[in-house]
Amino acid sequence: MKVLVVDDEKNIRENIVEILELNGYEAQSAENGKHGIEVFCEFKIYFKHSPILSQNLFSSSQSL
Repeated sequence: MKVLVVDDEKNIRENIVEILELNGYEAQSAENGKHGIEVFCEFKIYFKHSPILSQNLFSSSQSL
C-alpha cells in the first residue's frame, strides 16, 4: 500500500516515512500542499496524512 505523508516539518515527515516503510508500506512525502497534490496525482496513493490543511494547499489548487 502506498501512503503520502504531507508535513512542513522535515524531521516529522522523515520519521513517519521511516516508520511506515519499516512496517511494509511504500511511503512518499511532500513538504506542502502544492507538492502533495503533485505527488498524489503522479502516484496512486491510497492514504494521505496531513496534520492541517495549509493555505498553500488552497492557493495551489486554484492554479491546477
